[in-house]
Amino acid sequence: MTERKAERLITPEKLVTLVKKRSEAFRLEGFVPGQGEKSAKIMFVGEAPGETEVHNLIPFSGRAGDELMRFMDIAALTRNDVYITSAVRSRPYRYGEKKRS
Repeated sequence: MTERKAERLITPEKLVTLVKKRSEAFRLEGFVPGQGEKSAKIMFVGEAPGETEVHNLIPFSGRAGDELMRFMDIAALTRNDVYITSAVRSRPYRYGEKKRS
């Protein structure tokens, strides 16, 4: 059996720069690209990055990511087996502007 080399899906830097520029007028924080193998058979899509994800640029690395990793472990999957992203790539408010209840 021949081992195939995993090919990562990379968001083009030119696209990231364009999105950041066009979203400057909106109350957004960060830009978190998806991560994973280009030919992954499983894709996990979250709603939007949280505070942890915005700071380390790794999707599902905060509290929700801890839960996801527990379930992936049960399914015998690792981050290398899947593609992980969010429907929205930026956090929908800037740090310190959260609604306080």
